[in-house]
Formats: sequence, C-alpha cells, structure tokens
Amino acid sequence: MRILTHLCCGPCGITVLRDLLRAGHEVTAYFFNPNIHPLAEYLRRREGAGAVCRRLGVPLIFADALPPEEQEWEEGESVRLPEAAPPGQGRPLPARRFPPPAADPRPWLRLMAGLEDRRCSLCWRIRLAMTVRAALRRGFAAFTTSLLYSRRQDHNGIRGTAEDLAACSGLHFVYRDFRVAWREGVDLSRAWGIYRQPYCGCLYSEYERYAREGAKAWGV
Repeated sequence: MRILTHLCCGPCGITVLRDLLRAGHEVTAYFFNPNIHPLAEYLRRREGAGAVCRRLGVPLIFADALPPEEQEWEEGESVRLPEAAPPGQGRPLPARRFPPPAADPRPWLRLMAGLEDRRCSLCWRIRLAMTVRAALRRGFAAFTTSLLYSRRQDHNGIRGTAEDLAACSGLHFVYRDFRVAWREGVDLSRAWGIYRQPYCGCLYSEYERYAREGAKAWGV
C-alpha cells in the first residue's frame, strides 16, 4: 500500500518508518510542522527528519519546499480537504517568500491565541489534514503519522483525529501503536546521531518544559 506518513521529527520517525517498510508498504514521508518554534529549532528538526529518511531510503516531501499554494492552510479548527488534483492546476502560484508558509509561525500562533488549552488537538488536526491534502493530490491510498510514537501526547486523541479525517477524505488511515518501539527509537536516534528535541515543538511547550527550572532561578 502507498502510504504518506506525516513525520513530526527524525527520532519519532525511525521505528515508525522501519515498521511500515518491514510490512511491505511503499512509504513516503511528509514534513509539515508549523508548530515548531523558533526557526532555529525548526531547522534542526527538519535536518533530523532528512537524515533519518536518507538512512532508510524513504522519499521525503518537505512541505516548506512545495509551491506556496500547497503550503497554505486555513486559520480555523479544520483544514479544507480539496478534491485530488494533478500538480500544476489551480490558481496562479504567488511569488516565493520567506519564511515559506509551511514554516511561518504567525498563522499558528494567531490561531492558538486564547485557545492555548486546546492547542494540541487543533495542532494535530492542522498537520494531519494537510497530510491528507498532500496524499489526495499525489494519489496515495493511505496515511499515518509518527505522532503515534509519542508517549507524552494524547494517543487516543491523535488516533481519533486521524480517523475523522480518513472518514471525510476517503483515504485509509493506517493505525499502529508505535509506542511499543519507543525505547528502540530512542536508542537508534542516539546511535545515528539524530538531533533529539527537548520539548514538543511550540513556544508554549518550550515554556512548560523549562518552567520548573525558571521557578528555581526565581526562588519560587
């Protein structure tokens, strides 16, 4: 089966991609993560994803390198799922700009303002809906995500979001509980020298990650 696999980072993707390849699937990875801040962190994780895919021989689509019209997403709780369309059709492409839409943090931060307590569920839907859009455009039969590898995120929430998008789009969602290979992924990422991030991705999660250290510094 041809599967487009949303890749959140290199370390999380190692055992996910290996599992799918071993099962005989034709796998392509898709890196779309506007939640990763700041830009220096985004670039580190982008390079890590590329290093893992090169090592495993998996094609990787960087959303930030696609035509701008394929990077744009709506600032709402859902992302429109278009009909499958051959590349090159549609409205004229706008000029390239920096940062590219897929790496621009401003739309993501604007959406989350006042909804910080719901940010994770909104973020999953944005990234998975864009994965579905890319899969439809390129004729993939199915999709999945390396988010299902995480032991720190709401696994059932991610699965439910993906299943909802599958039902809306007609694509098959390939579900696996990739957490069972969590330790293997950690060990391999270290052995391969892949950058391992210290927080989930957004500035909110970075703040929460270091809040305790900040409290100590302030004597709280």
